[in-house]
Amino acid sequence: MSDSIHIKPSHKGLLHKDLHISEDKPIPVAELHEKLAAAKRSGNVAEERRLVFAINEHHFHHNKG
Repeated sequence: MSDSIHIKPSHKGLLHKDLHISEDKPIPVAELHEKLAAAKRSGNVAEERRLVFAINEHHFHHNKG
């Protein structure tokens, strides 16, 4: 099993675009939860999935170094 996550090149940066945040800046976790609630209300399934992934990804232990 691979230790890294593969994200399609065509999908990279889509959440940053959805949230209107520059790709060189991190997305605040508190904002993710707020946006997730809004996406669920609006029925935007694609954005909801991206937000859930980002929230879950925040808990991963990244190898730094």
